[in-house]
Amino acid sequence: MRMRDYHIAVVGATGAAGTELLRVLERRNFPVANLRPLASARSAGKSVRFRGESVPIEKLADRSFDKIDIAFFCTDGDVSKKYVPIACQADAIAIDKSSAFRMDAQVPLVIPE
Repeated sequence: MRMRDYHIAVVGATGAAGTELLRVLERRNFPVANLRPLASARSAGKSVRFRGESVPIEKLADRSFDKIDIAFFCTDGDVSKKYVPIACQADAIAIDKSSAFRMDAQVPLVIPE
């Protein structure tokens, strides 16, 4: 049984962790309906490759998580501390690779394989 396709945001899509995450999503054939790569103003307007297509990078903003199912944060703790709560308020599942929430008992930890 195939799971549904997800609307995905990748915060920090142009960095090393974000680039690797895009590769993993592609390699694992993760069910992505729509990809929204997000980064700083410096990277906005550029593009990333995903599944053979060029996907434009958007500037990270408060409204970046509208209609997003899963938001991956491949950023430093300061960015995560600001935007993870915003993503969650937009009903996205936030998965953060930083250590920003490691001591928060209300935030479940994810152990990578």
